[in-house]
Amino acid sequence: MIRYTAILCLMFALFTASARNKHADSLIKVLKESKCVEGERIGITAVRSYSYKAAQMLWETTTMEELKKLCSNKNNVVRCYAFLGLIVSKNDRKLAEQIADKHLKDKKIITTWNGCIKMKFTVSDYMEMKLREFYSIDGFIYKRLK
Repeated sequence: MIRYTAILCLMFALFTASARNKHADSLIKVLKESKCVEGERIGITAVRSYSYKAAQMLWETTTMEELKKLCSNKNNVVRCYAFLGLIVSKNDRKLAEQIADKHLKDKKIITTWNGCIKMKFTVSDYMEMKLREFYSIDGFIYKRLK
C-alpha cells in the first residue's frame, strides 16, 4: 500500500512539473514575440500590458534557478524580463548584482515601453537601471568599474 502511494505521489509530482514547464514555455513565447520590454501599463491610455502580465505569471511559476537560467537566454527581451523577475518577485539583490556584472558587456539593444514613452537601452544599461531603481544603489557603475 505504501509503495502504491509513493508511486502515485511521484507520478503527480512529475505531471505537475511537466505542466508547469509547458506553461512557462508558453509564457516565454509571449515574451519573445513582444520584441519590447514593457512596463505594467503602456500607451497614452495606460492599458495593462499583456507582455508584462505574462512576465508576472512567469515569475510566479518559476524558481529562482529557472529565472537565473533565463537571464542567459538568447532573446534580449526574455533576459531582461527574467532579470526583472529576480528583482521584483525573488528580491535577491546579491544574485541580481552578480548577473548584472556578468552582463556588463552585453551591448545588445532592447526597446522599453513604459506609459507612452519608448526608449532604447543596452541590456547592461537596463539591468543597471533596474538595480538602481529597486535597490537605490548610488555609484553602482563606479563600484563595478573601479
